[in-house]
This record gives sequence, C-alpha cells and structure tokens, in this order.
Amino acid sequence: MVHVITIDRQGSDRSLETQGLPGPGTIQRFAERRHRLRLEHPPELIWAGSSSAVWRLRTACGEYLAKVFTARTRDVRIVRKEVAIYAWLRRFDIHVPEVSSTVAGRQVETLTVGSLVPPRFERFPAMVMRLEKLRTIQPESVTRDELRLIARRLASIHESLRQYPDRDGIRRSDLWDIEQSSFTDFLRSPNAHLFETRDLEGLHELDQRMELVTRSVQLPSPLTESVLHGDLGMDHVQLLDGDHPHAGEPYFFDFSDFVRGPVALELAIMLLHLFGRSTITFTRWKELGGWVLEGYCSATRLTDDDVRAIDALLVPWALTSIRYQTRRAIRSGAPGNVAQIRRRYQLAAHLLNDDRPCTGLIRPESPHRMAPRATRPRRARAEYESDTPTRQPRSQRFS
Repeated sequence: MVHVITIDRQGSDRSLETQGLPGPGTIQRFAERRHRLRLEHPPELIWAGSSSAVWRLRTACGEYLAKVFTARTRDVRIVRKEVAIYAWLRRFDIHVPEVSSTVAGRQVETLTVGSLVPPRFERFPAMVMRLEKLRTIQPESVTRDELRLIARRLASIHESLRQYPDRDGIRRSDLWDIEQSSFTDFLRSPNAHLFETRDLEGLHELDQRMELVTRSVQLPSPLTESVLHGDLGMDHVQLLDGDHPHAGEPYFFDFSDFVRGPVALELAIMLLHLFGRSTITFTRWKELGGWVLEGYCSATRLTDDDVRAIDALLVPWALTSIRYQTRRAIRSGAPGNVAQIRRRYQLAAHLLNDDRPCTGLIRPESPHRMAPRATRPRRARAEYESDTPTRQPRSQRFS
C-alpha cells in the first residue's frame, strides 16, 4: 500500500507549478510531518528539471536533500529500485546516497498534491537523503589520480552489482535509440534556431553519416554485463570533502537512469560526457580516456570485445543524446543545452575522421594497456596528439 500526503496546491511555488512539481511549502510539510525534521530555514531549491527537483533542507542536526520526481517520468516503483541499489552498494563500502526513512519506516513516499474543488491531483515520488560535503571535479582540471580512482570505484560498482539479487528485474538498456526523433525534427525544434543556416547544412551531412554508422554497428558478443548507472558524467560523481573520514573518495549519485547492460556502454557514456559537458580539446579528451581505462582495468578485467564495443558505441550514443535533446525541446517548446549538442557533433566528426580508437590511447607505461588489434597499424605519436586528424575512408573508421 502506498502512503500519500494530500496538500493544497495553494502552497506550491508558481514557477515550479508550470513544470508540474511541488513548491517549498509542500516540501517543508513533507520533511516535518513524515521525516520529523525541524527545519531552521525554508527549503532551498538547488536544482529543477523537467522530471525532478532537489531541495536543500537545513536542520540543527545537519543538512539533507529532498528529491521529488514527476510521476509522468518516474514511477514510484522505479524510485524504490534506485534506493535499493544504493543500499546494496553501501554494503560494499561504495559511497552513494544514504536515503532516510520516514517515521513509518518508508524510504520513498508518494506526495499527492491537488485540490478537492475541482478534484485534481498529481502524485510525486519523493525521498530524503543526507547531504554530503563534496568537491566538484571537472574534465578541464581533474588529475590522473582522481580520474583513475573514479574509474576504479566504477569497476567496483559493476562488480558488486553483478551479484545484485534483483538484477534480472531491472530493465535492459536499448544500447541506443535514434528513432525518437530525426534531423528533420531537429530543424523544426527550438534548438535549430540557435544555429546559423550555413552550420545546419554541414550538420545535416554529419548527422546522416552518424546515422549510417549507427545503423551499421554490430557489437561483438558476449560482452561483460552488469547493472549500470546509465548517465555517469562528472556531474554525477564528486569527491567527498571536508572532515569526512573518507575525504577524497568518489561519491556516486543520481542513479535514476539505471539499466542492465554491457559495461562498455557505461564507459562510452562516461567518455562522451567528458567531452560533451566540457570545453576540453580532443588531445585532453584522449588523455582522460586513457586514464579512465587505466583505472578501470586496475580493478577488473575488460575483454578485447568490451574495449572494441566502447569505441563502437561512441557515435551511436552521441546521436542518441542529440535526438533526445531534440525531442525534449519540441515537447517543452524551449531550446535545450545547445552547447552540448554542438560538442557532441564535434566529437562525432572527430571520431568519423579518425580511425584510431579512443581506447587505444591508454598510456604505454600502463601495465593494463590493451594490445592493439593486428589489423590496425600503429601510427606516429604526433598523429595521436593532433586535434585535426586526416579524414579516413569510412570502411577504415570502425574496422
């Protein structure tokens, strides 16, 4: 049985109401009535998106976060599965959110917000977790030791989740989804309005090349699988800071997109975000990719097929991300993160013009360096460092 709290929408913040999310009055009553938290200040909104919002709760005994989802995008049963994954990972000393229980012993509640006259109600899955003091890391400044440590702990997450009792009950990843929209949809979306006409012509050709490559990708089988975070970038992993006994250790959060699938997909998404959500050069990106593979392979083994699959998934996921942003912009009527769309197109153009895989760029001194494929001749070091590689025939790019 799902316990609900009915609160008049009159207490909702109007800017959040337009997104279909509760306001500060709702959050405060939820925290005080169900979690017995005595707030010293009104809840502070620190993040709001189309599917969820996060509030900071300040109390005399510490700070907490309240995260609320829209029922249209997140079923309460899915949120409970996310919380169960956190509990499982904490058994392996992996630092993830510590979700608090209500006075009734539930970690996930359903808020019902609405009015009796006329009868109109909306339901929102919600949870409260302790706020940790964290240090943000960025692709532009992350060190080799920091990124290797993050990748090593990610390998530990995958290893522990291979033993997760409910792993078969978790949705399998689609690997990529380019059918959710098209370049024609992109042209009529608010995103296209922020591009010059001459740029759109070039993007159309590039988009077609990306789609052709995506439709021709055939992943090797079998691949190493686990339960995945599903959207791991530097905005979803930070380092514990301050006087925390484990200061310097990675803290992983926001597993809302968790799926079951190949670990190569997780690593490809991480590499994509390292470039797409930053301003780094291709040279820096290849360096970071090497550090990620070094750290991951220092904790667990990747097969040759796993490594090849990482490269094969980069372009499909760049296109999937762009198509997702298109669909979102059409649905909301507002442009998405156009800078990230540009970066994904830039990365795809680089990958399609360079036959050397990112995963072949692990530092030579690494003891876990993967041997290059026999069919791929080794090129001079100067070419690896180039940000403008010579274009190669399509048949060689994903050989």
